Amino acid sequence: MDILNLAMRWLHIIPAIALVGGTLFMRFAVVPAYDQLDDEQREKIQESVRRGWSRLLMPSILFLLISGFVNTANISIAYDFPGGYYMPLLGLKLFLAIAIFYIASLLAGRSEGAKKFQQDQRKWLNINILLAILLVCIAGAMRLADREPKEDDDSTTARPAAVESLAQTRDSSATSKR
Repeated sequence: MDILNLAMRWLHIIPAIALVGGTLFMRFAVVPAYDQLDDEQREKIQESVRRGWSRLLMPSILFLLISGFVNTANISIAYDFPGGYYMPLLGLKLFLAIAIFYIASLLAGRSEGAKKFQQDQRKWLNINILLAILLVCIAGAMRLADREPKEDDDSTTARPAAVESLAQTRDSSATSKR
C-alpha cells in the first residue's frame, strides 16, 4: 500500500465531507434557528458561528488544494485519457472548487464586503450547496473516465501503489461486466 497516496486521498475526502456537511448544517439548521432570535442575540451567535466556521474552513481549503494537486499529478503521470473529456472536467471541477471556496470564505469573513454578502446568507448557502453537488457529480464522472496506463520508457519506474490499485479495480470490474 502506498501510504502517501492514501494520506492524500484522506486529506481530500475528509475536508470535503466537513465543508459540504457544514454548509448543509448551516443552511438547514443554523440559519433557520436565527429566525427565532432577536437582533442582538442573532448578531452574537452569528459572530460565534462565523468564528468557529472559519477555523474549520481555512485549513480545509488548504488541505483540499494541496491534496487535489497531488492526486491530480499522480493520476496524470500514470494515465492517458483517450476519451478527451477528463481534462475539461478537471478544469470545470477546479473552477467550481474555487467558486465554492470564495463564497464560503465570504460567508466566514469579517470585512465590510463580507458582512454585506452575509446579509443574503440563505441564497449563498443554497448556491454553494448546488455547486458542491455539481462538483461531486463531476468528480464521479472523472473517476469513471476511460483511462489507459502510460507506457514507461524505463521498466524500473513503477506506478504509485494507489494508482496501481485503481487500475486493478477498474480492470477487474470491466472483466466482470463482460
